Amino acid sequence: MEFLPYHFMLATCSSTSFLQYLDVSVGKEVSAIFCRSGRLGVMCQNPHNAIIHLGHHNGTVSLWSPSVREPLVKMLCHRGAVRSVSVDKTGMYMATSGLDRKLTIFDLRTYKPLTSFGIPLGAGNLCHSQRGLLAASTGNVVQVYKDTHITEPKTPYMCLSLKAPIHGLQFCPYEDVLGIGHGGGFTSMIIPGAGEANFDGLECNPYESKKQRQEWEVKALLEKVTQLNSKTLILRGPFKVQQCGYTVTPLLLLTCALGSADFRSLKLAECNQMNGSRDREKAMMYRTCILGMDYKHRPRQKEIF
Repeated sequence: MEFLPYHFMLATCSSTSFLQYLDVSVGKEVSAIFCRSGRLGVMCQNPHNAIIHLGHHNGTVSLWSPSVREPLVKMLCHRGAVRSVSVDKTGMYMATSGLDRKLTIFDLRTYKPLTSFGIPLGAGNLCHSQRGLLAASTGNVVQVYKDTHITEPKTPYMCLSLKAPIHGLQFCPYEDVLGIGHGGGFTSMIIPGAGEANFDGLECNPYESKKQRQEWEVKALLEKVTQLNSKTLILRGPFKVQQCGYTVTPLLLLTCALGSADFRSLKLAECNQMNGSRDREKAMMYRTCILGMDYKHRPRQKEIF
């Protein structure tokens, strides 16, 4: 199961070889693709372009998009079944491990292998950090490798042995911490240089408040529905837009951003009152604040509302 944060979509794969996409903003299924590749047990997403990577029992890895019924790319990576797949933050390098006890790094720009080295018993879980470190688990041992796409590593960067078999790995964003889930519980491992130290506050702010997170969700939904013609999306709210100081519902924000809403058909108190010139100016203020335009220097357009 993978969540696409910029598309508000949930991608799931099943043992019946179906790949399904669910739009969580409206609660509807976007696409259901029959992959014809047997059981789908290995899945990851490319964080750069939201393409889904699936590993198969015949050693191949296929790339999928919800708008295409056939795989975008299908590449042979191992001589045995694929056990785990991971793509780094830049979307340029993919790491795969298989039953042939090989860990291979591929360049997704050319789809050619860069480095390949053996791991005892093969890696059951793979995970990339924000700074390009690669964590691999084998049984109850975690090994972290550095610069795997440049040279073949001779020894791991860091290593940790646990008392129970490992089931999952995940790096903590903007922190030098690796989370390890195993049969005995949870263990955190400090990995120097794993997290990104310089973050972009406009892209992802780890210190954002609840109100800032809600406003980001509204803006992200607006960016998503600009290509849609729907005028009756129902979301939870209300939210307060700091630029204009008004508290409005997400439905009103969506219709103002689209600029083609029929206010007679909307059952909202705010929309029912938008008959005079003053309310029309307020609606234009909502729209300009959400779309990031300057309201003071914007020319008057009477035909918008």
